[in-house]
Amino acid sequence: MGKPIIALIDRLMEKVEIQPNGCWWFTACLNPQGYGIISSGATGKALLAHKVSYEHFHGPVPDGLDLDHTCHDPTTCSGGITCLHRRCCNPDHVEPVTRIVNASPSRGHSGISIRKLAAVQKAKTHCPQGHEYTPENTYRVTTTNGGIGRMCLTCKRFHTSQHNAKVSFELRARKILKRIAAQPPLPFANTGRSGFGS
Repeated sequence: MGKPIIALIDRLMEKVEIQPNGCWWFTACLNPQGYGIISSGATGKALLAHKVSYEHFHGPVPDGLDLDHTCHDPTTCSGGITCLHRRCCNPDHVEPVTRIVNASPSRGHSGISIRKLAAVQKAKTHCPQGHEYTPENTYRVTTTNGGIGRMCLTCKRFHTSQHNAKVSFELRARKILKRIAAQPPLPFANTGRSGFGS
């Protein structure tokens, strides 16, 4: 008699190490992108561990959507293929999102969720240049995805003045070049030499 068939989810859970933050790190094979993979058993097809877990506990991933890890913490991990959060197969640590949203710059290269990114940004009290976000020094902007963002007013004024100075310089330079081009060429004194070498 052959070996008993073990359900896919049971095989997956045998390879899980639960972390203090609630992540379920997959400890077996990883694909080149750093995601856990497990054999389907019958066909031998490699399946993403976090997708197997999500579909077992929550049902199929809706058509056209990818699973995004919401547990990624940019304060402790730089993301990419070395990101340990990609190993997480806790079904409550992933969410279905469109591929465009998942790959958007607003989520970072690591796939940080919009909610987590918003929380990280909201917690910041100073801009990257060290100016405090006060009501008087905060400029509200609409982001490309329709959300509301903020910008340091001191930095905005500085960048606007830099831009205006550059534009002003370019306009003056164009006017000077236009005047020079409109003038007739200067006559050269005839010295009897060709002007080249000699």
